Amino acid sequence: MPKVKLGPNRQITLPATTVKHLGLSVGEELEIVEGENAVMLVPRKGIPKDQRWYHTEAWQEMMREAFQDQRRGKMLGPFGSVKELNRRSSNFGF
Repeated sequence: MPKVKLGPNRQITLPATTVKHLGLSVGEELEIVEGENAVMLVPRKGIPKDQRWYHTEAWQEMMREAFQDQRRGKMLGPFGSVKELNRRSSNFGF
């Protein structure tokens, strides 16, 4: 796996093999998707228009909250059927 270093001006240089593999060119826009301990760079042209909602800050915040709830055990399920889901979730006002 290629590695990069963060430079003094918070810049990174992508390996030539990565640039070639992804078909990137100078000036290409990349979106930054932050995880809890990860950063992902996604070429804008690589995100289908119908999936750009996923990369919005609002959606990413909801995902972070959901993962936090999961770690804290604040979730229901799994359920064996839709009937069981409806029965158990009605106790929580859903």
